[in-house]
Amino acid sequence: MNHQNQSLRILSIVPYKVFPALMGGQKGIALFYKYFAQLVSFACITVQKNEANEAYTVLNQISNSKTRYLNFFLFFKIKKIAKENDCTHLLFEHPYYAWMIV
Repeated sequence: MNHQNQSLRILSIVPYKVFPALMGGQKGIALFYKYFAQLVSFACITVQKNEANEAYTVLNQISNSKTRYLNFFLFFKIKKIAKENDCTHLLFEHPYYAWMIV
């Protein structure tokens, strides 16, 4: 099953290290994304320290700093990337960035 739905363009925000996936939660996210990206157009924004080697787009645009959850300028960066990729949906891996959903 490798049919990709082009009408759905998902942008995921992952604010912590998941690549390479070593622990259970990381593996869960990495495997979900691997198979999900085969079904829909998919890109992921994540922290700079991730070392991804994935078949989908991974953008290391989020700072590794502990204050990254309070970076209000990140909203504009994500908005720009979402528009550039013509995203239809956002996927937030954790609620830390839920304030950006608006």
